[in-house]
Amino acid sequence: MLVIKGLHSRELLRIKKSVVTLGVFDGVHLGHQKILKQAVSSARKIKTLSIALTFETHPRKTTHRKAPPILTTMKKKAELIAATGIDVLVVVDFDKKFASMTAEAFIEKVLVGQLKIKKAIIGHDYRFGKGKTGDEKLLQTEGRKYGFTAASVSAKRCCGGRIMSSTEIRKAVMSGDMKKAERMIGRKYSITGEVIHGDSRGSLLGFPTANIDVHNEVIPVEGVYAVGVVVSGRRYGGVCNISRPTFDKKNNLIPEIFIFNFKKRIYGKEIEVFFVKKIRESIRFHKVEDLVLRIEKDIIVAKKLLKNRID
Repeated sequence: MLVIKGLHSRELLRIKKSVVTLGVFDGVHLGHQKILKQAVSSARKIKTLSIALTFETHPRKTTHRKAPPILTTMKKKAELIAATGIDVLVVVDFDKKFASMTAEAFIEKVLVGQLKIKKAIIGHDYRFGKGKTGDEKLLQTEGRKYGFTAASVSAKRCCGGRIMSSTEIRKAVMSGDMKKAERMIGRKYSITGEVIHGDSRGSLLGFPTANIDVHNEVIPVEGVYAVGVVVSGRRYGGVCNISRPTFDKKNNLIPEIFIFNFKKRIYGKEIEVFFVKKIRESIRFHKVEDLVLRIEKDIIVAKKLLKNRID
């Protein structure tokens, strides 16, 4: 998949015609995948490029100065979109200038002028342009004028008939319901981050942990989880403890991962952690011996949960 950054890239000049889908696509959940795959299918039928247009940051950071926390980093989002078969990903900086563009101007200048659109595929409730006046109906009207067609994709439902959405996934992850999140995104929820130095308490207890500076903004609630861990392309099992350090003025959640059968030094490396299931709530131990016994029990439980489930 070709990734094009911005609407001023010379790479856009190579596009002759395309099927385009638009969206934030945060989490790239099953509903998003349905839309993206429909764009791919439509493009193949008319033998042209499939293009997904998305944004570097959430549009609400510009329009409302406050946006929902992101589920996927831009790097992960691109990887997941590529897996759907999309040919080109156009990543737009949703700045004030872009936010001020009317839906009609966006269609004329970007979709028609730059992406040479032949068909637009959007989600059932997707809106675009200044004031969110752009929708399927406007695309169809403008399409008759510029020579392209438009269609929307019906919502995908899950978990008691609720419409899948990034909002519902955030709620599931932040409540520790990893099974529910997995049903909506079609994979285990994961976070990525750089391994940083901790206070070495794990090593002193005999269970050295990798502390990570998380790139994602959505982190599971405090507790202990059975996890899969990818380090340098290789997958391991592990136990992840998520806690809120007492002396952290930012009050951040910090994941600490004990990786099974792993002894390498990986400070500064990026790792990815896949959450399988929450094992238990966080507990404060008054005796070191009790903590060690509990960790040993957590490892046994995690290994049972992870058997044949970390791929």
